[in-house]
Amino acid sequence: MQSVSLDAAQVDDLVTKLIEQALEMPQEKPFLLTAAYKLVKKKPASEWANLHPTTRKLVGKRFRQAIHEHEGDAWDADPIIEFVEKTAQNSALYRDRVTQKQ
Repeated sequence: MQSVSLDAAQVDDLVTKLIEQALEMPQEKPFLLTAAYKLVKKKPASEWANLHPTTRKLVGKRFRQAIHEHEGDAWDADPIIEFVEKTAQNSALYRDRVTQKQ
């Protein structure tokens, strides 16, 4: 099967959908971006693995930037997504939590 490459606008659109989906994940339960991708409707590729490796890396990088921007704009008690750690396979692990602004 041919891998799917996305342009910058398509990546941004996918990242927006991934953030919306990630905010629906159970709170405090770590998840991978692949899990959020599976739940997105109207995906550019049927499976995360079918995205071109360069596209997957770009989506991951943009997702991480977008969650930092989202956290900066969040109010106290708003749900946010935070980076937890890298797995042994070098995948990013995230989780939802509620903000506690100082």
